Amino acid sequence: MDQMEMSVNHRQWHGLIGLYGCLTRPIWVTALLSAWLFSFPALAGSNLEQDYPIHQCGDKPEPPQRPEKFRYRAELDAYNEKVHAYNALMEQYVVCLQSYVDNAASDIRAIRDKIEAVLESVKP
Repeated sequence: MDQMEMSVNHRQWHGLIGLYGCLTRPIWVTALLSAWLFSFPALAGSNLEQDYPIHQCGDKPEPPQRPEKFRYRAELDAYNEKVHAYNALMEQYVVCLQSYVDNAASDIRAIRDKIEAVLESVKP
């Protein structure tokens, strides 16, 4: 093979690589865009007539601020009362959230049961 043929083949090879890159770049861009767009649940349909309800447990209780120093026994006792009240509120809050999660899990099971019934109905 002479020098002229090698240079033509070399140019053809680079041309093919450039063409390959030009053809695959839109495919990658489309794939990445599709992955981004379809990651949004709002684009999917829903059988719910409204959004799934949020919990009705209120705001998370705020912990009491601990003073840097307790000068008197009464300050320590008052702080301990606040901590005790906070712990009781947090316990109620966690129980409420656990109930919400349990109810949501029950809803999911009911939806799955209905999906399975529909799928069974179309089996030959």
